Amino acid sequence: MRQSPIPAVVAVQRHSFALLAVAALLMACPAPGVAQETWTPTRTTGAPTPRASHSAVWTGSAMIVWGGSDGSNLNTGGIYDPAADSWRAMNATGAPTPRTYPAVVWTGAKVIVWGGVDAGGYTNTGGIYDPGADSWTAMSTTGAPSPRFEHTAVWTGSRMIVWGGWDPTYTNTGGIYDPETDHGWQRARREPPLLGATTPRCGPGRR
Repeated sequence: MRQSPIPAVVAVQRHSFALLAVAALLMACPAPGVAQETWTPTRTTGAPTPRASHSAVWTGSAMIVWGGSDGSNLNTGGIYDPAADSWRAMNATGAPTPRTYPAVVWTGAKVIVWGGVDAGGYTNTGGIYDPGADSWTAMSTTGAPSPRFEHTAVWTGSRMIVWGGWDPTYTNTGGIYDPETDHGWQRARREPPLLGATTPRCGPGRR
């Protein structure tokens, strides 16, 4: 007599259901020690005033927030320690003019703030903040790139390189700043046309 295939089909279905059940259980109960994607709110006590168009940089142990606007341009900021979930205010004495869209870099010991938009419009001024001393030092503007905002800045390990932005049109110019000498800026190589540079541009989403 020929055997019915139905029992075999039922067995396969039961096996499939069992695998699905195990998979669902593993998803609901991950193995111990597996990190889960979660958000933890930061403390607001002692935080800087609400704002937008500010900048932030990571020091390796803390986040430093500076500048921006709450309807008026700001030159205040704060230092957030995620381990302690606490804020510390930054001294505003000697800080750069209140502004939005500044570029910031962390040198390993200090924060350099440069450019952005202040009450006079685009600016090419900046300052250096020492979190250990809670103090600011002005930067030289000799040879600095043209005033701009929505530019980018990076730290090489010894110097800051600024490039691009809006001044008041897309630009592909930049400059190199050495905070140890503060004798002025070194311009990124420029020949007519700007040799090897990419097309002028500013921050993502701009126009």
